[in-house]
This record gives sequence, C-alpha cells and structure tokens, in this order.
Amino acid sequence: MEPGDTQKVDVEGQLTLHDNTQNLPMSLQVTRLRGDRWLVQTLTPVMVDAEQFALVDGIRTLRDLAGLGNIATQVPVNVKAVMVQED
Repeated sequence: MEPGDTQKVDVEGQLTLHDNTQNLPMSLQVTRLRGDRWLVQTLTPVMVDAEQFALVDGIRTLRDLAGLGNIATQVPVNVKAVMVQED
C-alpha cells in the first residue's frame, strides 16, 4: 500500500478480561500513513458482552448501589490506533 491508500480488513481479535478470553470479529479500515505508520480503526463497533467476562455480578451490584433500573451488559467499543511496523 502507498501512503494514503485505504483497505478494509475483516479479522478476529481476542479480548481478555478477568482471565476470560473471547474471540471478537472486527471489520477494520487500515490506512497507510507516511513511512512505517498505519492508522487502524473499526468500521463498526465491536460488541463486548459483560456476561462473557464474568462481569454481570459487578454490574448488578453497581445498578443496586446507584438505584438504577437497568445497566446494559453489552456495550459497543470502537478502536482507533496508529501502529508502527517493525522490521
């Protein structure tokens, strides 16, 4: 890719929280910047489910302490990073 070129890439990443690992599919846009730098960002949010990471009990406790009727256990996460290619 030349600087300024953009490409869509579908990948499967891994997220680990509280010793629980989940595979998460992601659609990324990769843009070549100058030199060995790349801009990588999600095209659509990645949905992270608290239940898959044993976080629901903590969310329930927070809900009760805050006096809320509901707190979502799935949240959308967007990623945007500048990466540097190593030799």
